Amino acid sequence: MVTAVMLVALLLLVLGSYRAIFHQIKVGQNELKARQLHWQAEGALECLFSYLKVTDIVPEWLSADSASHHLTHMRSLCLSKPSRELLYVEHLALSQFRLVYQRDSVTVLSKAVEVDPVSGEGRWMQGAWSDY
Repeated sequence: MVTAVMLVALLLLVLGSYRAIFHQIKVGQNELKARQLHWQAEGALECLFSYLKVTDIVPEWLSADSASHHLTHMRSLCLSKPSRELLYVEHLALSQFRLVYQRDSVTVLSKAVEVDPVSGEGRWMQGAWSDY
């Protein structure tokens, strides 16, 4: 009888620790997925920024509602799953734009860019990262 009670207690202890370990594994997997999505978003924004610098096109041509072939071309270059992702430019002010990455209709990351009116050179605005 004592042995049976000890075995039941041990079984409950093992099952309880298994559940806690399983929870920690799931938390770790979720954190890994979140970091992967963040780095994918940063890579897409860098690609969009480079596309703007290399092609010298007007940033408004890459707005979310643009019908420009430049938008389609940029997305084919910068996005790994274009059916689930969006990458576009939002106009903020006279020479300021925000580059936006969305996944499944949720904004994951955006960053502001300032364009020099004289040289046309674009640069990241300091302190402009926006994680959502």
